Amino acid sequence: MNLTEEKCLLLLKPDCIENFHIGEIITRIERVGLQIVDMKMVKATEENISKHYPDDPTWLKSVGEKKIQKFKAKGVLISDDPLTIGKKVRDSLVQYFKGKNVIAIIVQGPNAITSMRNMAGNTEPLSSEKGTIRGDYSTDSFEVADLQQRPIRNMIHVSDSPTSSKREIDVWFS
Repeated sequence: MNLTEEKCLLLLKPDCIENFHIGEIITRIERVGLQIVDMKMVKATEENISKHYPDDPTWLKSVGEKKIQKFKAKGVLISDDPLTIGKKVRDSLVQYFKGKNVIAIIVQGPNAITSMRNMAGNTEPLSSEKGTIRGDYSTDSFEVADLQQRPIRNMIHVSDSPTSSKREIDVWFS
């Protein structure tokens, strides 16, 4: 993989679109020198959201373990096992996105994935540094999202690896 040609999938989530932050995020992408090679607004279907967030036990367990660790760091213990938590997270994401507009963007450039993940900030906006997308445009937290029984509103999805980037690009652009 040539890092200068690295591609990364971004999804501007419904909360980003509803709060009118599209232009600001595109400006940030362009300012760091990443190239937008494709972009489209789509109404998310259960099919493409289910492909994007796979019903794969390894992925589900990983999501559950991350959530347990984030809560543990805040002194909150969760009794459910990681796989059960991962399934709940996935189900709430599918329901949240279904029928709503998202903007799918492919960016390309040197270290595109790492650059975009740094720009996006921590998954939990409340824990994100100012200057990141999530730190500047959201104050949501895992606790509030759980209390309201919904996914966290964190504006943007960014691929986490070249493998998932390729898979996610295929979901949204094939």
